[in-house]
Amino acid sequence: MRLMGPEFVRMLAVVVWGCLLGACEPSTVDDAPSLAVSKAALVNTSYIDLRLRTGTAVAQGSTCGARNEVTPSCKSNSSASDFSFRWMAPYTGSFTYTTHGSNYDTVLVVTDWNSSATLGCNDNAPGGSTSGVSVNLSAGQEVSITVDGAGWSCGKFQLNITGVQLSCGACNTPPSPCHEPNGTCSGTTCQYALKAEGASCDAGPPPDQCYESTGTCSAGQCVPNPKPAGTWCDSGNLCMVSACNGAGQCAFVENVVCPYSPCEHSYGCDPFQGCVYEDWCSNAGGICAYGCCRDATFNYCIAPVAW
Repeated sequence: MRLMGPEFVRMLAVVVWGCLLGACEPSTVDDAPSLAVSKAALVNTSYIDLRLRTGTAVAQGSTCGARNEVTPSCKSNSSASDFSFRWMAPYTGSFTYTTHGSNYDTVLVVTDWNSSATLGCNDNAPGGSTSGVSVNLSAGQEVSITVDGAGWSCGKFQLNITGVQLSCGACNTPPSPCHEPNGTCSGTTCQYALKAEGASCDAGPPPDQCYESTGTCSAGQCVPNPKPAGTWCDSGNLCMVSACNGAGQCAFVENVVCPYSPCEHSYGCDPFQGCVYEDWCSNAGGICAYGCCRDATFNYCIAPVAW
């Protein structure tokens, strides 16, 4: 009964006031891992900012109930809910993002924050259904990291970020489209592995109209792909019908046949002008109608004038 006295009331007031100030909330050293489990985040991820954090479980939460905002390039049939994070590289280095510790089939996507270009996408990392992506970044470079799911999968996720500093730069500018985009640092030199023979590559501007802008890697070179045989091409001669032959050349197919006109003289085909005609009917004051050149009253056909 003594606790109902002034001392108890004073102690109760201290506790209530402390709770109002937030003292009753659980204390954490770094609240970033718990950001993704807030109810507000489940409504709209809005790219939760992880800034420069690295280590195990830099973010944890559940994708179940979140929105489907990203379609992974490596899993285009995925309709699963996802979470996205904004992250900045704390130094120039090679960074690995994984979902090890998650309890469902995850898909991980890393894109450049400014250009939205996909830097890496992975469904299943070796050894399980979790995912892993490694990219090279410059200090201060920002990316978005999306934890997605395969198909309709959702569950509790864990995002881990580890990095290794590179003394010779980010090593993310390969010398050709047929080198892997992420190189390794050897001393002060970046070294890039060649892509596999036959791998697709961006050949840039095509060398001719019968080539594609895409290419195929061969001995470290991106060789432009020829357009399919039969694709129309311009030979420069309007009196010739031409088409790509499937080997990168614009080849002759047939001559242009100038159509007959009952009211015009045909001078044939000119390589620079195409089919050339003289409208003798109009010059004679007639009107071309019903298959011949008729007089102004449409009563009779006017005979062609002599050439």
